[in-house]
This record gives sequence, C-alpha cells and structure tokens, in this order.
Amino acid sequence: MATGGLRARVMNTDNMSIAGETIDYGPCAFMDAYNPETVFSSIDRNGRYAYGKQPQIAGWNLARLGEALMPLFDPDPEKPWRWPTKRCSAMARCSAKAYLAGLRRKFGLTTARDEDGELAQSFLSS
Repeated sequence: MATGGLRARVMNTDNMSIAGETIDYGPCAFMDAYNPETVFSSIDRNGRYAYGKQPQIAGWNLARLGEALMPLFDPDPEKPWRWPTKRCSAMARCSAKAYLAGLRRKFGLTTARDEDGELAQSFLSS
C-alpha cells in the first residue's frame, strides 16, 4: 500500500451506487502526485474513468440508469428520453461547485473569488 497521497476510488460503471458513489477502492487507490488523468482500472486503457473525469462519468452512469427506468414512468417508446441526460448533466455543474468549495476549504480560502479554481489547479499541477 502506498504511503500518503490522495485516496481515490476505482471508478467505472459497474461499481457506482445509485447515490453516485463509487464502492471499489481496488489495489491502487492512492495517487502520490496529483494528476487528473490518473486511471486506476487496469482495463481502462483510454482514460474514460480517469480521476478528473469521474463527475462526468457519474452523470453519464446515472443518465443511463434513468433511461432504463423511464419505461416504468412512461411506456411510450416514441417519447424522447432527454430528461435523465438533462438532469444528470446538471450533476456535473453541481459536482464542480462542490469540488471548488472543497478546494477552498483545503486551501483556507475564506472568501470566494473567481480565480480560486485557477489558483488551486496551478498548485495541484506544480
């Protein structure tokens, strides 16, 4: 097991709960150096589930779940099923806001400023 580092979950579609949480820590769930392109799944060769893409993938996963459940609410197969995708794309925006709020807390930034995200990302990238 790595010492220190950022704890991350192995994200993929089959290990995400309905609450949007990943439930697999796997054997390599630590990042010693921050890199949003880090992939924890040995079968993810294209980076679909990279650490930095996890909010978007969570939204995609939930949209697919919503599409699978739509026939329970409206059996008309001709009806466009955009509602789940639209709702889950809002999740990415909410996730980004929550992520930034968390970064502000970790950096001790008590006043929210537009450049806070850039400041945190430049620190993480160095």
